[in-house]
This record gives sequence, C-alpha cells and structure tokens, in this order.
Amino acid sequence: MGNKAVLTNGFTKKTQKELSELTGITQADISRIENGTRNPSLAMVKRIAAGLGMQLRLEVAHTSIKR
Repeated sequence: MGNKAVLTNGFTKKTQKELSELTGITQADISRIENGTRNPSLAMVKRIAAGLGMQLRLEVAHTSIKR
C-alpha cells in the first residue's frame, strides 16, 4: 500500500487511531503500512476494507502472452 493518503488522510478522512479501532489492527501496524515499511497480508487488507465499509475484490484475469 505504502501511501498515507490512501489509508487515513485521503478519501477516508480517518485517523490512524480511528482506523485501528474500526479494524482491530494496531495503530503502529497502520503507520508501518502507510510508510511502506510493512506489507499487509491479504487478511489485513480485508479488515481495512471492512472497517471502511468497503468490500475487497480480487480479480485474476487471463492475459495473452506473445512469445
């Protein structure tokens, strides 16, 4: 993720503390994710999405590879 605006200061208008309370993820971990020093697991990303009232959608699509 690595983008502070994405998690707390951008479209969500949530502080790290608020996001921590909504997700159960520690404020320290949220800070590390924002600063790019921690890569969140898929489970963490799902908890962040759920805490923000969003649904995480993961799509795997076939691409044509030319050889």
